[in-house]
Amino acid sequence: MKQKLTINDLETILDSQNKSLPHSKPIAQLYGLSAEVLIHLLGKYWVGDNVFGNKPLDEFLRSKPSSKLDRYKMTDRLVEVAEMLFNFQQIKGIENIIEKIKNDRVEPYFAELQSAKLIHLNDVEFYFNSPSNKKGLDYDAVILDQDKHIPCEFKCKIEDTNFSKNTISQVLKNARKQLPKQTSSIIFIKIPEQWTFQENVQELFLDSIKEFFRRTTRVFSIVYYWEEWEVLPSGQSLRMVRYNELLNPNSTSKLNKILKNKEINRSIPNWTYFSDLIKEKFGKTDLIYPKPTRAMTLINGFSWHSIINILPQVSKGNHVFYEIGVINGTRISFLIDNHNFIKFEVVDAKLKKFEVTTDKPFNKLGLDNFCYLRFQLTPSYNFTELAIYINNKLVARKSVQLNQLSILLPNITLGADLIGKRKTAFEVASIAMYEKSSSEINDNLTKYYNQEFDLKLNKI
Repeated sequence: MKQKLTINDLETILDSQNKSLPHSKPIAQLYGLSAEVLIHLLGKYWVGDNVFGNKPLDEFLRSKPSSKLDRYKMTDRLVEVAEMLFNFQQIKGIENIIEKIKNDRVEPYFAELQSAKLIHLNDVEFYFNSPSNKKGLDYDAVILDQDKHIPCEFKCKIEDTNFSKNTISQVLKNARKQLPKQTSSIIFIKIPEQWTFQENVQELFLDSIKEFFRRTTRVFSIVYYWEEWEVLPSGQSLRMVRYNELLNPNSTSKLNKILKNKEINRSIPNWTYFSDLIKEKFGKTDLIYPKPTRAMTLINGFSWHSIINILPQVSKGNHVFYEIGVINGTRISFLIDNHNFIKFEVVDAKLKKFEVTTDKPFNKLGLDNFCYLRFQLTPSYNFTELAIYINNKLVARKSVQLNQLSILLPNITLGADLIGKRKTAFEVASIAMYEKSSSEINDNLTKYYNQEFDLKLNKI
């Protein structure tokens, strides 16, 4: 491996570029710096072939982008791979990754670096494993956690791969072959963003993992993750990384989750961001890292519970149980509409309305006394399920392609007949609202309400 680059080297590169092109924009400086880092680490011929498109090993860096979003992705990936290689120079085994990138497709090893970055974000020590070409010993990395050496296998499904349950099963099977038999291990899988736009993908994906867990005890955890891209009204583009880690209930290991940090899109301590370097040196940058906000995002999901007695309607129009959000902006409403149907309505960041409604008026559902009413929003990749339950029985459900990046302000109540001074169309005994809807929360509330109000929740 060549001599390691330092921050001083990066500053020298930027000074040289600034002398040659003194009026270049920050995004051009960022692109140029990343290209120079890759020239140092991978060679000028590799950069010429794969970045500038002379003879690419694959199209992952999108040397000939066909759309505005592709141009964003090309620049982002170039910066990302250069930053990761620069920051991982001190990690044992990085030279193996560099050699693989030089001679093979870029995308799989880009994903290996991203998996390593997830580990690094969680302040967990690791190193890249040296290839052995032996079954059970040819895994990609080793995590050092809880006084244990945990073998890791990094897998990636390339962007143009079609989703099927068999695809995931085969990936997991191949990954297990790379891992030792007598040691607890972990598998990382990067999936294409396009998979998340298929409505049934989450259910099939999780079914494949559950089936895999039933057949193995040595893999104690599976991490799967993907990127989400959105072009913002400002003309900029936003990339978010989503992930989930699942523990194997049949594992003989007592290890906990490796990835404990949920804010994976935040700035990483002890990490050199090229955009920050440009900003410090020249006082400007085109890149803005989103700051975490204390608000409810639709990606979290939530459930709203109440014990409620719906009375005969006292006036025409909608009667709102509860409503949160902002006027003329993102909003969630639970209501009885002017036809006496129970409705769950969401307005997203693009002011598009999504709703699910019962197929019968409330008085046809047997609501002649206090009942347990639940509204639930459950995210499933790029789809979201809106559901209404009465006495724990599903009465309405709909999957919609909802903008999950919408942000709601849970402390702002726009209006609710529950807190109005006039006579309401219902009486409330109890209310609860939870972010991150889960079956455990719903089960606990069901038990609580059943004991507190002596409800017969299996009947309507």
